[in-house]
Amino acid sequence: MVAGAFSASAQWYAGGSVAGAYVKTNGAEIQAFNLSPETGYIFRNRLAVGGRISWGKSNAAISSPGLEYSNAETRAFTLNPYVGWGLVRFGCFAAWVEGGFQLIPEQEGIGKTTVTIYAIPVLTYSLSHHFLLKTGLGFAGLLASTDFDGNYILAGAFGGDNALKIGDDLSIGFVYRF
Repeated sequence: MVAGAFSASAQWYAGGSVAGAYVKTNGAEIQAFNLSPETGYIFRNRLAVGGRISWGKSNAAISSPGLEYSNAETRAFTLNPYVGWGLVRFGCFAAWVEGGFQLIPEQEGIGKTTVTIYAIPVLTYSLSHHFLLKTGLGFAGLLASTDFDGNYILAGAFGGDNALKIGDDLSIGFVYRF
């Protein structure tokens, strides 16, 4: 979702983000990478309808005294249509709310199909008439998730465990408005 400057009455946009993470703590080492291209259309300066396709890979290795070494690799493909509503603009900055539907199909390393409905705040910064920086603040969102086996999650996320985490909690990308 885009339109940092709320300048055009209607226009297409394309962009995306690349994210990575590395965590090493108490015998665990986690590496993650995520690529998320997106495209959409802005209506009436403040309503964006779009979607992204994400591909991610993570590797978690655990070794500690008294525990055998464990290494798990996960690759995930995700479909994510969304709607964004521009709330307020301050100069080149704009605040949005993005609501969407995320589908993670059953894949190697992921045993069950998962569906999530979410709402997160998004900030944009207009670099020029065409280019925007976009930050999704997933650490301050609301979500409902299920895997269709009776496991449901309803959650409000308002910060990380010990610090701000990079990954699904925070995304930084760009958008080009045509």
